[in-house]
Amino acid sequence: MNRRRLVVLSPQAMVGDFISVVQYGGDNNHDYRTKVTPKTVCEMMEDESKGIITRLAAVNKFFMDIYKEHCVSIDEKAYLDYMKKPEDSAETMWFWQTCTEFGYYQSTSPRKAWKVYGFFGGANVSIPWLVKQCEQVFGDAYHNATVYAAIDKTIAFYGGVAGFNASRPSIVIDGTAHCGEMYVEADDDLPSFKKARRLIERHMTAWMYH
Repeated sequence: MNRRRLVVLSPQAMVGDFISVVQYGGDNNHDYRTKVTPKTVCEMMEDESKGIITRLAAVNKFFMDIYKEHCVSIDEKAYLDYMKKPEDSAETMWFWQTCTEFGYYQSTSPRKAWKVYGFFGGANVSIPWLVKQCEQVFGDAYHNATVYAAIDKTIAFYGGVAGFNASRPSIVIDGTAHCGEMYVEADDDLPSFKKARRLIERHMTAWMYH
């Protein structure tokens, strides 16, 4: 693996911890309900008695303990080999949709993010680098132009902004996390959460029976 790819894979592996906790923290799903939350991770990162590398290491260890893992792999070949086995990886199926439908990528800003990696020459998880993985995993038929064309096709199919109307509302749930409404209800769910669930149930019932 060349040095540049090593540099990029390292923050990509680390940024996954923050993506996970921001996206799912607070869901009624085991440790994510009360333990794996943005508040927990922010407290670790705001502990100025420790250096930035030590704080990142603490966050990483926190997640490895949760998942019962022992190391973070930054081996590019191993990662790509893993992604090429759809029978073993739900992640591969999700990545296929990303490459062929909606271009869902989580990237960093080259000016603001991961300054801690400055001693590597400045690492950045860029959109072009992430799109390149489509080609590396699924073959040279999937590249920058095809990914963007797929996104345009998806938007056209679902109507984009023109597709919204009163019978298909967008419901914003304050204080929850990704797919939170799809998990089992909890007695201490926020009022906004309970209200949203009632609205979803009402609309689903209307679509099914009217």
